[in-house]
Amino acid sequence: MGQQPQVSGCRPMFIYVVDTEGDNEWTQHRRLPPVRNALALPRFQTLCDRYGIKPTYVVTWSYVAEESACAPLKEFCARGAAEVGTHLHPWTCPPWSTPWDDSETFPSELPDPLLEEKLTHLTHGIKDRFGRSPTSYRAGRFGFDGRSARILQKLGYTVDSSVTPLKSWSHYTGIPGGPGGPDFSRAPLRPYWLDLTDPTRPGDSKLLEIPLTIVDQTRLPTGVDTLVGGLPEEHLVRRVLAKARLRRRLWLRPTVETVEAMVASCGEAQAQGVPIFNMMIHSSELFANTSPYFPDQASVDRLFDRMDRTFDAIFKRWSPDPVTLTQAGEKIAALH
Repeated sequence: MGQQPQVSGCRPMFIYVVDTEGDNEWTQHRRLPPVRNALALPRFQTLCDRYGIKPTYVVTWSYVAEESACAPLKEFCARGAAEVGTHLHPWTCPPWSTPWDDSETFPSELPDPLLEEKLTHLTHGIKDRFGRSPTSYRAGRFGFDGRSARILQKLGYTVDSSVTPLKSWSHYTGIPGGPGGPDFSRAPLRPYWLDLTDPTRPGDSKLLEIPLTIVDQTRLPTGVDTLVGGLPEEHLVRRVLAKARLRRRLWLRPTVETVEAMVASCGEAQAQGVPIFNMMIHSSELFANTSPYFPDQASVDRLFDRMDRTFDAIFKRWSPDPVTLTQAGEKIAALH
């Protein structure tokens, strides 16, 4: 097993990955949804610019196919304020194949040839649209596996951010009757070079995994916490403890978390020696009525306010280094 990157002692890096996809893309099968949410990108980028944050916009085919949606992304990248990477939703990316594109299939459920064809098609489409090959990736629905890692390495990618530590997607439905999503519950919290047969393990590949910031914060005695940690996420005991804030899972995700919880997730990550704060959001959550969670402008405005207050708290407390996914990979590789 290869030596893993050591980045302790440095100020933390801050990454913001935007899953950049069509409006309500979850409801679209074998056809491309509109991309009205692209209208929200200038407002979002302006907020990020205020803190020096350089978002990584990982795009689906829905964006690539719509030139007007890509225009603001080109401008952000041209001035060095952002990066464009890749985000595979199988059901909206050619080549089409039954039954894989008739539901929200995890990329990890695709047959070998179809997985490679879709990843290659999307990668080449991004290169054609933006003038450079993408080097960063996040799997749609976090459906990442060793096959995906091998294909990405062959296509020239250097960084992946699909792994959700502590979280399993195996109970979530993809293709009807299929195996569901991957189980990342035992994956490292820190960045690591991937094992190309098992993405939950460090290995000797040239593809760096930068997991999302997901941590468990606990006030339970060690023995009790170990027992509780072995229970399924949906278990009543875990839900009660989370509500009482005795043991809760914290994501760096403004769609579902409070400012206090997101700041706490960064503090817990630092305490556990995780050198990167890796936040995520969907582009469709930035515009009214293009996702189920933000039905009107007032809800979107509250989201922007929540992000602003979170950025302010994080940057005042830790002064992190804002980087794109690829830049983070380059910095870590330089220290390796």
